[in-house]
Amino acid sequence: MAAYKLIFDVDGTFLEGRSQIEQEDRLISRNWLYFLGCMQMAGREPKKLTVISKEIHSIMKEMKELNGSASESKMTELELFIGSSVPE
Repeated sequence: MAAYKLIFDVDGTFLEGRSQIEQEDRLISRNWLYFLGCMQMAGREPKKLTVISKEIHSIMKEMKELNGSASESKMTELELFIGSSVPE
């Protein structure tokens, strides 16, 4: 008997949107805790710090690829919409 209905806070804020932001905030906090935990475990040991450094570089590379593919797909969408490709 449930019905889909938008639920708003007293100030008119859409509550489901807030829960998404809260989930993202939790994920950000968890990632920081994991990173700081790794740094604490590594201490000043060069071998452990090198492992963390390599993994961070790997993550940075993956993030750049994700950002690049997003902008490339936006460009492709725009070109399809216009019906022409961007000049080199």
